[in-house]
Amino acid sequence: MLKILKAMDIGLITVALDSPLKTVEIVLQPINNAIKKKARKRAIILNEIEKRNLNINLGGSTKKDRVLTAYKEKTIFLACVLNKIEKGSPSHIKKQFNIQNVSSILQKNYYGYFERIERGIYTLSKKGKDMLKENEFKEAILYYNKEVDKLV
Repeated sequence: MLKILKAMDIGLITVALDSPLKTVEIVLQPINNAIKKKARKRAIILNEIEKRNLNINLGGSTKKDRVLTAYKEKTIFLACVLNKIEKGSPSHIKKQFNIQNVSSILQKNYYGYFERIERGIYTLSKKGKDMLKENEFKEAILYYNKEVDKLV
């Protein structure tokens, strides 16, 4: 834990309230110059953690294990939405389901889950439908299907 805190340049103070002699000990103090060097990396990590809704990744994952990133979560949420409503525009989806960067995700179509059927209207591709039937991220798919049902 100390290595992680040190890497993120976060300090640690322990407080002993249960002993007769109340003590406070500074275990780890942040280093000011390290903050400047690692600020960008730290911001990226904290941003990724903040944007995630689920915690289904296994610790010690290797490259062969699939990691559920915040972007992948958002893509699965969008796939669940389009599976439910069949087709929609980015602005409609953003308003109704409060998903940020919908246009970018649909236009870039990084995973190939979406298909443009006409200007500004998207639907789920065959690959997207197949992904929703697979068990790779079933916990995320179940979670986001429930979220979509609440919002429809």
